[in-house]
Amino acid sequence: MRALSLLLIFSLACGDDDGGDAGRTDVGPGTDTGGIDAGDTPDGGGEDAERDSGGTDTGIPIEGTTFDSRIGPFNTRPGQESTQCVSVDLGNEEAGYIRAIRVHLSEGSHHLIVNVAEGDPDPTPRPCGAFAHGMAGTLFIAQQRESSLQYPEGAGFRIRAHQTIAIEMHYINYFSDTPVDIDGVVEFDVVPEGESLEEVQFLFTGELSLDLPPRDTTTTVSWHSIPAGSRVFAVTSHTHQLGELAYIERTRSASEEGPILHESTTWAEPPLDVFDPLLRFEAGEGLKLTCTFNNTTDSTVHFGTSFEDEMCFLWVYYLD
Repeated sequence: MRALSLLLIFSLACGDDDGGDAGRTDVGPGTDTGGIDAGDTPDGGGEDAERDSGGTDTGIPIEGTTFDSRIGPFNTRPGQESTQCVSVDLGNEEAGYIRAIRVHLSEGSHHLIVNVAEGDPDPTPRPCGAFAHGMAGTLFIAQQRESSLQYPEGAGFRIRAHQTIAIEMHYINYFSDTPVDIDGVVEFDVVPEGESLEEVQFLFTGELSLDLPPRDTTTTVSWHSIPAGSRVFAVTSHTHQLGELAYIERTRSASEEGPILHESTTWAEPPLDVFDPLLRFEAGEGLKLTCTFNNTTDSTVHFGTSFEDEMCFLWVYYLD
């Protein structure tokens, strides 16, 4: 089996480029006590939204000043799929560090990718391909209606004054027989420059060789090395709608069994598992990713970025 080439994924189209009615994009600073009022949360959020596992939820303590960036709403017809990108000025007057991220998504957002980007902002939503902003500077990939991540003590992601933030949203109206608005809000807790913080790292990898026969169940296994000495503090998996089970073990090969670090039986909102204390990986250790698919269609399904294709990925947040 071939592990994912990150360079390959940059060029893959993601979904239908017909984005429906263009949405708005706003950005601005919050307050030190921060957070979005319940009335400002995108439709579909609120009390019933799922939260991250591992002891972290959207109620994590505010540290520093909160800024928020928004994408959408996109008015989306039944069955319509699209990926839209924007880049915005975060609004921070001074350089500093991001210490925590919270994402609020309305129903229909398959995932939302947040990057620290170079260049000038382009706040007009535009159709784009998967990972249109590349992997460098990836801060967070949200899959849940409500998700969040606070970096470990002494760690952060450095940003310049008026940092450009790129947001990519892949969404589909698979749940309604009428048009719906789909949007997202990203909150950032930012602390000013001072004592130097350790830089947060991000790893995205997975399996490209997916051939799922019709009316059959298929399990795929892949193994992915982790840099020696890395301290992992969060991990999650990703499939599309045929994924019934995905789990991640800590092993030294694809044939070994090891401690299960993550398990998901919900393709639409897989949990983000957070570790405290951090997990230090020794030389030769890595992550074994197992995905089980139930292809209920009459066609063979292959790897791809569309909702009708399938994926088996994991991503990891860690410190060197």
